[in-house]
Amino acid sequence: MHPEGTWVGQRGGMAFAGLGRSSLAWPQRRHPLVHPHGMTVFKPPASWTADADATVVFLAGSIEMGAATDWQAALTVRLSPGIVVLNPRRDAWDASWRQSIDEPRFREQVEWELDGLDRADVIAMWFAPETRAPITLLELGLHAHGGKLVVGCPDGYWRKGNIEVVCARFGLSLTGDWEAFVANVQRALAASRAQSMSRAGRDRDGRGR
Repeated sequence: MHPEGTWVGQRGGMAFAGLGRSSLAWPQRRHPLVHPHGMTVFKPPASWTADADATVVFLAGSIEMGAATDWQAALTVRLSPGIVVLNPRRDAWDASWRQSIDEPRFREQVEWELDGLDRADVIAMWFAPETRAPITLLELGLHAHGGKLVVGCPDGYWRKGNIEVVCARFGLSLTGDWEAFVANVQRALAASRAQSMSRAGRDRDGRGR
């Protein structure tokens, strides 16, 4: 624990400072969390909503409960106020759920993620080297064409070479450094917000004519 109450952690080549561990252990909830830093954070099973002009980031990447560092929480505290954050890291995941479309809670989780990925303006995707993250690889393939991905993959991830080739092929942002990844996500969100504000301004001008 940092002297000021900030937790500082390092794992798998990733160093970060975030909120204290206890404050990151958000309870299972069916409604969004208004984060102390000013973001609105949705986690499953909460149904998420976002206005058409909202800037939305989806935190794709390694979870593997008990294996991956909670990089999602570490990134969230670095984002600007007003961002809508879709964080698929469920607080009460039950490993006994069958991996089947016929399992309602499993299907709810998967569809929550698919819908969020489609809506997001920016997809922040971190491959933790201590995980395999097969679902994240699937999501990389699904959205490589979309122009929304910001990818972080440190040395040591078992399929880093594949990720490098895919990112090079589709011109995706890729870094292996945590701080550079955070900066890339911040820039992508700022650009998306600026585009949204510009569109809103043109719409207002058009209505005023």
